[in-house]
Amino acid sequence: SIELSKGDKMFKDAIDTANDSKSAELVEELLRYFVDNEDKECFCATLFTCYQYVSPDVAIELAWRNNMVDFVMPYIVQYTKHLHSKIATLEERTAPKVDEEEEQVSQAAAAMMYGDGPMMLTDGMQMGVAPGMAPGMGMGAPGMGMGAPGMGGGMMPPQNMSPQMGMPPQQMGGMGMGGMGGGF
Repeated sequence: SIELSKGDKMFKDAIDTANDSKSAELVEELLRYFVDNEDKECFCATLFTCYQYVSPDVAIELAWRNNMVDFVMPYIVQYTKHLHSKIATLEERTAPKVDEEEEQVSQAAAAMMYGDGPMMLTDGMQMGVAPGMAPGMGMGAPGMGMGAPGMGGGMMPPQNMSPQMGMPPQQMGGMGMGGMGGGF
């Protein structure tokens, strides 16, 4: 039937018959016939109509070797779209399923790990208090660290005791190291 249609130049009938046959071999033979006769439009129509029976490598090679690349382009676009859709479907089917419960647990774990409140960007310093020091022990606190004038500052013995190092109390004060005294 295909041979009769080709002989009568009834190419649409030949293309439809090749498609109805569901034979990749007959479709390829018809494509080669159109390439040999330099019938670019029928080559393109066969690629479109018989899409599911055309091997992509055959279509691209025939077009490339016979200067019909522009006529194979609709087939390539269609094939690429079809392939992309298949891959997207497969990725969707094979993607690991995330349970709602697992997602909530992972969000809760992340919240505990990173904290829900504002982040402390002060390196542990709270309003001028060094880490490990209680509030009131820092600089400027009366009687501790860098003493205020007239307070004696530093490590000063109580009023009723004499200095241990043989220095008068007023020379021991000044700028102590973190409330440790020493006159540095």
